[in-house]
Amino acid sequence: MAALCASLATLIMGCGGGGGADTTTPPQQQQQDQVTQAVGTAGGTVVPPSGAAGVVIPAGTFTEQVPVTVTRPETHPTPGNGRLPTNLKQYGPYYEFTTSPQVAQFGDSARVGVCQVTDPSNQFYPPEPHDRLRLAHTVNGQTEILERVDITDFLRCTNISAEREPSGILGLVRKVVRFFRPDQLYAAHGGLGGKTKSFSPFGAVQVADTLLHFLSVSAGNRTSCGIVGVGKAYCWGDGTQGQMGTGTTLGSERPVAVSTLQTFVSITAIGMHTCAINSGNAGWCWGQNNFGQVGDSTTINVLTPVGVFGTAGFATGISSDHTCALDAQTLRAFCWGANTSGQLGIGTTDALAHVRPAPVAIGGGSPTTWSNLSVGLRHSCGTSGTFIFCWGDNNDGKLGDGTNISRNVPTKVQANLTFVTVSAGDLFTCALTADGSAYCWGQNTRGELGSGGTIQNQFFPVAVAGGLSFSKISSGAGHTCAITSATAELYCWGLNSSGQLGDLTSTNRTVPTHVAGNLTFDAVSAGTDHTCGHAIGGGIIYCWGSNAAGQVGDGTTLSHNIPIRVLGQ
Repeated sequence: MAALCASLATLIMGCGGGGGADTTTPPQQQQQDQVTQAVGTAGGTVVPPSGAAGVVIPAGTFTEQVPVTVTRPETHPTPGNGRLPTNLKQYGPYYEFTTSPQVAQFGDSARVGVCQVTDPSNQFYPPEPHDRLRLAHTVNGQTEILERVDITDFLRCTNISAEREPSGILGLVRKVVRFFRPDQLYAAHGGLGGKTKSFSPFGAVQVADTLLHFLSVSAGNRTSCGIVGVGKAYCWGDGTQGQMGTGTTLGSERPVAVSTLQTFVSITAIGMHTCAINSGNAGWCWGQNNFGQVGDSTTINVLTPVGVFGTAGFATGISSDHTCALDAQTLRAFCWGANTSGQLGIGTTDALAHVRPAPVAIGGGSPTTWSNLSVGLRHSCGTSGTFIFCWGDNNDGKLGDGTNISRNVPTKVQANLTFVTVSAGDLFTCALTADGSAYCWGQNTRGELGSGGTIQNQFFPVAVAGGLSFSKISSGAGHTCAITSATAELYCWGLNSSGQLGDLTSTNRTVPTHVAGNLTFDAVSAGTDHTCGHAIGGGIIYCWGSNAAGQVGDGTTLSHNIPIRVLGQ
């Protein structure tokens, strides 16, 4: 944790809301909230008496004992306003910290900390319900707005003692509230140090309009979607093709509800259209439909969910120009949309103008039942029994049959392995075996195969390096992410130009690389150039990577190379 946080330039913080904040405390009383503490080679946490903010100094920052002062200057007199360069609401108090004498390396190591006050009666309790808390700091007169700091990056303010428990009704209420708000104070921190800084523990607040508890998430091209606890679908990001399902072509930098009365159990957003399965196993799709990939028997873009034509029940996988799905009862496979490379697996290859706008059963002597399907850019794959079959374009060897010959019917992947699931990327394919080992094949110019190099494409499955055991895997346009079986940690590899691997860099990785943030996941979805994951516990979604259309869902269009909590949670 220390090594991670010391390297972060920006962080995110989500914190509970409600209650009121005292923004009218007289300046002379505000100035009394300060502390000077000697910090030596072992490091320490310096927090003033109020416990509202502090500074975390790692071990080894100082070579001798150095006095560190944290003090509270005057708060802006008008509630909701402040000195930070943002149009979000602002609340004090503000704090400053200094060393005396100034220490050269202090700016490289010290971390501004914010203590989360959990007692609603405390004057430093967050001023109103909100879904994110932004910090700000000032260096040489320049104020920077920092991104929110996630709860997984909190540290305890170790020199803060809990308030004495009140008696009577108030004490009973506190005990009940504690089930939802721990009676502890925490400090969020990042590599923000400096010889003189000012910062605000409340910073700039954006009020939450709804609280979303997600059950699942899917990362698409420039869009992400998820299902909340009541089965309602939400999407965020690009909406130019109607893939948001809101009835318009507008996008959103935060989750918005899909316009439908349907309740869904799963959702898939890949390419420029979206499909979902309702509680009755019926397929619904919306968005780009130029190749008939929505499956409503037309080629007109669809702005709100429509039922897939002529189907009863599906479990769906989709791509940019075609869609494949399993009948939920018979486990037969169907595909529809473009078939220029034989990606529908129906035994033919259609000219560009000839599309299949309604589901067609996969043919060519293929298996009669399937356990899962996955759709890439111009190829598709599925598992039947312990085998994987692929079909469609094979220029890079992504069908895994030892050739680069395209196939218009399902063709068995050539490997003496027991497969349990498959995930098709744009120009490559990855899969998991029964023991959790990962294998990939196809294009490898950017490390997509995770085998430790980029020397050549592979026409047969090759082992992903590192010897990790995975429980789930997801391949995007040029990268793959997988969840470890034992620890539920997330590792990614391949293309990283937009930070989609979440390792604090934009460097491509040829081997599995741990995603930063000290998070655990039970589901992951790799999109075109961003990634989303469902964190264990709390229904929280994190996304990272390209954010040009708001597909990360943090209310901005800034790309991120570390997991960022989606707003509204």
